[in-house]
Amino acid sequence: MILEKLNKHAKYDSSIEGKISKTIINYISANKEFKLGIIKLSNDSGTSQPSVTRFVTKIIGTKNYKEFINVLNAEIKTYFESNYDQNNLNDNSAQICQDIKETLLHISDEEIKKSTDLIMNAERINVIAIGGSATIKVEIEHKLSKIGMNLMSSSDWHHQLINVNFMSSNDVIIAISYSGDKHEVTQILKKAKEKNVKIILITGPFSSYSRDVADIVFEAKSTDAKFRSFSFTSRLCGMAIWEVIFKSIIASEAISSDVIEQWRWDQK
Repeated sequence: MILEKLNKHAKYDSSIEGKISKTIINYISANKEFKLGIIKLSNDSGTSQPSVTRFVTKIIGTKNYKEFINVLNAEIKTYFESNYDQNNLNDNSAQICQDIKETLLHISDEEIKKSTDLIMNAERINVIAIGGSATIKVEIEHKLSKIGMNLMSSSDWHHQLINVNFMSSNDVIIAISYSGDKHEVTQILKKAKEKNVKIILITGPFSSYSRDVADIVFEAKSTDAKFRSFSFTSRLCGMAIWEVIFKSIIASEAISSDVIEQWRWDQK
């Protein structure tokens, strides 16, 4: 997707491609569309018209600048449209409930069982997430620690990546990424695949590298845009998925009765 390529270059590339990408992303963030002409884009990015042309054809892969604008604006409608433009409490509440309901209705019992077995049999568990998804990571680690699971805990993604070096096919990564395309998350999952670590992914309704490499995928049926400033229902949907998985873990025969009793007491 063009937006994903632009976002990656804007974040991690300081070359001409990075300057062009940052200018485009900044314009889209402010206007939710892209209408800059090639001359204006080259001036605003401090580059040249030939550089912009090479960027949209060689790097992005479109035939010309006109096609680039058309394809880009089509993606913007998909990823940046907001269902919360009208601040109507009843409509917003209904949408939140609907997204969570849709998420729970589409959870596979078979996938829940597979996830439970992977987690319970894992020698080590590495929960990975960054940004807004980190709150789900904290909740997952909190609950797993209370039932005695061996966690490789870290809030820093570099450390989460380093942890993978000490993992094997007997271990499990639980990854949370709504977009599925976060650079940091994909780097960790690439390393995990090299070491045959099992991957459980909680993600949004988008195609992504993370989805492609995961062993088990749970989809948050959120109407949140893929690229967004705030999470409205994506985080709630992700948390709901985890609660279902954890309830299955608690019901597992592998959990001792004293742990279950303590967990029940803590819920009172």
